Amino acid sequence: MVMNMAKYEPLFETEPSTLALANQTSNNQPHLLQVAPTIRDPPGYHDHTINIVQSDLDELRQGQTIRGLLTSVDNGHQHSVDVSMDSRGNFVMTSCDGTAQCWDGHSTQMTLVY
Repeated sequence: MVMNMAKYEPLFETEPSTLALANQTSNNQPHLLQVAPTIRDPPGYHDHTINIVQSDLDELRQGQTIRGLLTSVDNGHQHSVDVSMDSRGNFVMTSCDGTAQCWDGHSTQMTLVY
């Protein structure tokens, strides 16, 4: 039981501290989403990134939408976006600053960098 703690986790009366730490570390693993670049002028060519963690990625894969994610600041601005995953496993921006698309022309398709 001690050698494979994850497998036997349901048998423990209280979660072992090493297992709790491993679960917490796994849920906080960082990931980076890339917003597609835009060439609209103004504001000119730029893109944005969004930092998420493993638990966000798990929720997206379960069909949930993550709301109110803030992008990086590029070309003097940032966006508040809602992100979901489509049926083909692509990351999609479902809302940008409260509208269907960003005012500066970013595509709704996003890329998971890592």
